[in-house]
Amino acid sequence: MLSLEEGWKWPALALFLFLVTFGSVGLLSLGYVICILIGGMVMTFYHGRQLSQSALQMELPDLPRSKPGVLTVVNKMESSPKGKNFDRRMTGASVIDEALHEVLTYAIRDYIKSWYRQVSDHDGFVLDIRQCVQKLTITFASRTKDVDWMPFFSQRLVDDFASHLRLYRRARDDATVPPTDELYQEQVQSAFFDLEVAMEKDKCRDLVCLDPEAEKQYLQNLSEVLLFLLLPPDDFPNKTFRYILREVLVNGIFIPTIELLSDPDYLNQYIAWLCKDGSFTNESFLTVIKSSHLVGELEAVKEITEQNIAKWRSRDTGGADDAVIKQKLNSLLFVKNICEGRIRRIQEGSLDDIEEAPDICRAKNIFVLSLDEIIENNIALAVFIEFMTNVCGQQYLFFYLNVEGFRTAAGQQILDAQQRAMNGMSTEADLESLRRAAMIIYDQYLSDKASSRIKLESDIVKRTLQKIKNKNIAEDLFDEAQSKVYQILHSEQYYEAFLQSNVYLKMLQEMGLSKPDKPEDGDTSSLDEVPRIIWFRVRK
Repeated sequence: MLSLEEGWKWPALALFLFLVTFGSVGLLSLGYVICILIGGMVMTFYHGRQLSQSALQMELPDLPRSKPGVLTVVNKMESSPKGKNFDRRMTGASVIDEALHEVLTYAIRDYIKSWYRQVSDHDGFVLDIRQCVQKLTITFASRTKDVDWMPFFSQRLVDDFASHLRLYRRARDDATVPPTDELYQEQVQSAFFDLEVAMEKDKCRDLVCLDPEAEKQYLQNLSEVLLFLLLPPDDFPNKTFRYILREVLVNGIFIPTIELLSDPDYLNQYIAWLCKDGSFTNESFLTVIKSSHLVGELEAVKEITEQNIAKWRSRDTGGADDAVIKQKLNSLLFVKNICEGRIRRIQEGSLDDIEEAPDICRAKNIFVLSLDEIIENNIALAVFIEFMTNVCGQQYLFFYLNVEGFRTAAGQQILDAQQRAMNGMSTEADLESLRRAAMIIYDQYLSDKASSRIKLESDIVKRTLQKIKNKNIAEDLFDEAQSKVYQILHSEQYYEAFLQSNVYLKMLQEMGLSKPDKPEDGDTSSLDEVPRIIWFRVRK
């Protein structure tokens, strides 16, 4: 067998034998055959090309020339619709709508797309959820406009909050162990819910408040009710979609919000943030001292106060600033006296043991506050409101305060409207808003169907309504009714009974207006003038 290197010898031997056998004639014949084949192929290709061109020109003369492929695709993509444009309006206020859309985008990103992208990349489901939530928000906004929020925020919410605090304080008082004991929290919880059952007759919320599973079930039922009221009729029968929204509401919004608001660290940080943005008034500082039950805090305040007293006394050398220095010293001595009195009462255990004083108004060295001073002072007003609530006369006091707020806001708004009228601008919108605000007060306190109706002469009520309906509305339209209510408040049933009550004496002691056991030089018992509380604000 020949190797690969010797394989070229066979073709050479075959060529040699061909030349010897046929000679040059055979070689020329082979060349002719190859040329004929190549020429035939060239002629066939050329003739076929000519026939194809002539056939295209004769049979399809109007066939347009096609565009390049890339340009065609680009043009089709540009002419295709870029997506659906949805109406982004929710509440009618652009500022609120933008914030709601931002919150909705983050909620879908965190609670929907986090698991939906593992199922599908199609955005139809996400868009449907966004549209559904948008419709839900629109329905909620439209229905909230039909709700009368004034009685809820000014009465029901305040009453519920005050009732909760009252029950909690009574539960703490009923505890038989000190706060440091392990059983203290359990006793307070048990006493709180027992008192709640006694107050609510047949309602107790201990299971919802103490059991996480019961709380979750309650929130799920609440979400079902909200979705039934707010979801479009076409979306609510879809159980899968409804359950997804329910779980997002419960586990993504309700429960985290409740846990956040129940976290002491968050509340302390929020209070600290509020303290940085605004400064407390002197009266707020004194209120905190008078309501404190911790001896350590009071001792710390007293120590800092004594340091400041020593510092200001070192500067008391006479001169132009002598009056300012003495005023500072008097204020610091007043704070020191309050701290010492509060510490003494805590140590003696006499915070709630106030001696009976039936003739307190006539007692010697007892400070008597007028009704105007009580209304103008925040601490006294809070105690007076609680007293009026206990004697079922709070509606008279609330009416008086609301009218005071209306008069202040209406006077400023009428002055602004007069200035606009001088400039040729329309003032009907401002006056109409005042009329609506006045009608809210009338419907709440004076009308026959009022929820907190006060008893006044029918002539006064009719004249007040006529003033409200008058074209030229004025800020003094409630003056006649308010004057009558002031007389009722000043009667023996309310104001004089308040002066003879134990809560009035306790209030004087808390405010530092009763006779101290050990008076010190420079002490002062005067009331600081504070702004009148405005309970009602007119919106422009």
